[in-house]
Amino acid sequence: MNLLIRSAAVFLAISGGFASLRAQSIPPLVGQWNIQFQVGTETEGGETTPIMEKAALTIMQAGDTLTATLVRSPRPDGTIPPPRIMEGRLDHDSVVFTHPGQATITTHLEARTIQVKVIWTLQVKGDSLTGSRQLEGMPVNEGPTPVKGTRSKA
Repeated sequence: MNLLIRSAAVFLAISGGFASLRAQSIPPLVGQWNIQFQVGTETEGGETTPIMEKAALTIMQAGDTLTATLVRSPRPDGTIPPPRIMEGRLDHDSVVFTHPGQATITTHLEARTIQVKVIWTLQVKGDSLTGSRQLEGMPVNEGPTPVKGTRSKA
């Protein structure tokens, strides 16, 4: 009987160790980040140029829940998009945040807006953040675009 109790105690200690290792892998992401990401492309004269945007990303943890708030830079017309709150989950060595969004597709001077799912896949190494942003639901799959950032010093 004592052997069974000791085995259970060892198992609980080991499994608790794994749980704490998993929890320890999240904190490097927690904090404020200055990020840059592609929001689209512009084609003029046969040449395609990425349209980049800067934003502040704040990642918080409450228990096993990760939440991020994205505050985008002002648009060219001066308006500021509302902050976007995203729920996240661990996926191997990355954290994946998703949220609903809209994409505007402009062709031949005609614009239409469609509903998409925005997927952010992020990794942290020290004070650097890298990853990708993908729009699911686009008529043409352009694939993920890069996201990069640095931890805010403030």
